[in-house]
Amino acid sequence: MKKATLLVTVWIFAGFLALLYETPAHAVIWGSDASESGELIGGIRTSVDSPSGGIDATQQWDNGGFTIEWDISQVADGSWNYIYMFDVTDSPDQIKNISHFILEVTDDDSDFNIYDGTSTPIEGPQEWDVNTPGNSNPLMPNSFYGVKFDFGSDPAGTVTYVFNTDRAPVYGLFYAKDGANKVDTVSYDVVAWSNALNSSDYKTSDFLTVDGVKTLLTTNDFIIRPDGVPVPEPSTILLLGTSLLGMIGFSRKRLNKKA
Repeated sequence: MKKATLLVTVWIFAGFLALLYETPAHAVIWGSDASESGELIGGIRTSVDSPSGGIDATQQWDNGGFTIEWDISQVADGSWNYIYMFDVTDSPDQIKNISHFILEVTDDDSDFNIYDGTSTPIEGPQEWDVNTPGNSNPLMPNSFYGVKFDFGSDPAGTVTYVFNTDRAPVYGLFYAKDGANKVDTVSYDVVAWSNALNSSDYKTSDFLTVDGVKTLLTTNDFIIRPDGVPVPEPSTILLLGTSLLGMIGFSRKRLNKKA
């Protein structure tokens, strides 16, 4: 009877560990691990033929006028080096330069640590709320949490953001803007963002619904960006579980001896 009770206890505890390490459904792309995605180096999204290019853009940045590329690698101290390269030079006769870039990070109530690099975020991390008046982020379809790099491209339309952080790469979002484009007497905002940002529930859904049309989100609708605080590795959780099981067994032996 005692053996059966112990066996049930072990199975219950094993189930608890499985729940502890359970990850979101693979269909939900946002926040999923991108460290072995195959596109850490040379990843690219473009506004060509949106939304299949992964970027929703307006005015000069639409129809191939906006490209983001990245190279992400782990360095010797275990931190990650992020390089984001923007190009808005496809229309040289009417280039609209980037004025600022907002990169999503996970909202986990911790600092966004940057150890090295040429780009230091001067604002955030914080929630960039579309309902805040004067937030300088026109046409942003939904709010998101991130850091703002408040400098932009050179006259040629290119800019590179570089930094090191302890945050590992996952799938997420970005938003970028320039000033307005004036046509006759009407001004139009020149902006771009990850296509998945068009969905208010991009964190939990694997579908994007626009104008009543429902489409499946893919990794192409996101970029790779820094995550929040690293979670324990599977081996760490397994070690913890084994240790706890050992403690349970040891305690039972001591109780049996006393009895």
